[in-house]
Amino acid sequence: MLEAEYEKEREKIEGKEDDRLKEERIQTLQTIFQRAWRYQERGMLEEMHQLYRRGHTPKVQRSKSCNACSLQTLCLPALMKGTDVDAYLRQAMEVEP
Repeated sequence: MLEAEYEKEREKIEGKEDDRLKEERIQTLQTIFQRAWRYQERGMLEEMHQLYRRGHTPKVQRSKSCNACSLQTLCLPALMKGTDVDAYLRQAMEVEP
């Protein structure tokens, strides 16, 4: 999301400014977006830590990106619709006699 906004703003700068101002404005734009990306990353990391502390594994939300994922054969979110993570792990950990 931020990447698209960054590219849009950069294209505006590229089309209008003379070379001296263009570089200065691009550097300013990069600084602003780098801070925004860092803030966004910190928020995601904090959310991950909260989930870990609570011992909660969120349900998988299938998307188009699943088709290109290297873990697709292990994850299989479509097959796990009716099973929660705890039940799956208990079943997977059971040792057959």
